[in-house]
Amino acid sequence: MERREQGTREEVKRREQAFEQREKEIRRQKEQREYDFRHQVQIEMENRFLHEKLAAAEKEKEKELFALCEKQEMEKLALCEKQQAEKLFSEKLLELEKQKFELERHKMFKLPVSRSLEIPGLFLKQEAVLGHVTSQKKFLIKLFFKEK
Repeated sequence: MERREQGTREEVKRREQAFEQREKEIRRQKEQREYDFRHQVQIEMENRFLHEKLAAAEKEKEKELFALCEKQEMEKLALCEKQQAEKLFSEKLLELEKQKFELERHKMFKLPVSRSLEIPGLFLKQEAVLGHVTSQKKFLIKLFFKEK
């Protein structure tokens, strides 16, 4: 009987150890699941943060690109306006040269000067031929000869 009791005791002890082992394994698995869950939540939060940071960077890049396009457009417009101004200036110089030539021709041949030789913004009348030149006319003549 003692053997039987001892066998029973060993069996009970073995079952208790097995039960404790299963409980330890269940606790370990539960802790592992909790750890995995926390880790997953942390990764999701980091992903969300990185996604927001990427979206902000893309938005900033779009703003910079838009500003660059606007700057290039403004530079194009400024260049176009400059070219137009240069063209207008050269046309005005050409008209002044023509008028100067005409005045010189009139002086050389002592032809009467017409009522006014018109250049937009400048009217040289017969008094100019006689030596009466206004300050505006003097300025334009100086400008004309300075450019040459």
